[in-house]
Amino acid sequence: MSAFVNINPLCSNRGLASSSGAFQGCKLSQKPVFRTSRRPASYRTTTPQCSDSFNYNIYQDGEDRSKRIVSDSDRSVILQKPLGLVLEEGQDGMVFVAEIDPEGNAAASGEVNEGDILVAVSATFGDEVWSTRGVGLDRVMKSIRIRSGDFVTLILESPAKLSEMKTKAAQLAESRRNEAREKFGEREVLDPVTWTSAKKQDTAIYEYGDPEQAKIDEALKEKLKSEIAAPYEQNWILWVGAGILILVLLSAVFGLTK
Repeated sequence: MSAFVNINPLCSNRGLASSSGAFQGCKLSQKPVFRTSRRPASYRTTTPQCSDSFNYNIYQDGEDRSKRIVSDSDRSVILQKPLGLVLEEGQDGMVFVAEIDPEGNAAASGEVNEGDILVAVSATFGDEVWSTRGVGLDRVMKSIRIRSGDFVTLILESPAKLSEMKTKAAQLAESRRNEAREKFGEREVLDPVTWTSAKKQDTAIYEYGDPEQAKIDEALKEKLKSEIAAPYEQNWILWVGAGILILVLLSAVFGLTK
């Protein structure tokens, strides 16, 4: 059984993705909440249901990762502490709204829904926000906790919106790769010393299958044969030398005994 205890009534959280597997959190109301089971870390919402791991960080632009001002395209909400939210962490490190306290400030705003994904929170001071994509529950809770003042800005996205952004980002990455191929050509292997295109090594095509494909340079074939036969030739030389040495020693020994 895990207890959700008060750690400053800013909001509530339920940590499902800690390395130890233990819960961590703060209380939803004035009374501690006790849970006897835990649910899988997935984005829970009525419509749509989303259980995939987005791993969205790899698709982000630099501007989204930096501290920035809230734009008109952002779905932002300003809430007074305590927020009245239960937050959970998905397997990809994204934090989402698991439950909303019906009597809390988030419910009163009418702008937060279960399943919404928290993508940015207020900086400690000022009107700017920091991205929280993939950072995990602990860092999100810390950001909310140390926020100066009684109000905190949250930027939210629906699971469908996040999935759409991931798809668009993947398409953009593919178009950039295609553009690079058209401009610079296919990738080449470079020589690490000269930084020029490395020469392709000659490869042998063994004489089986289609006779037309069995085209191997005769010089290369002879070189391969000589390399294969060289160790055996050296062994025969050693055996002959050893035999001569033994005969010399035997003749010397018998000559002395006579």
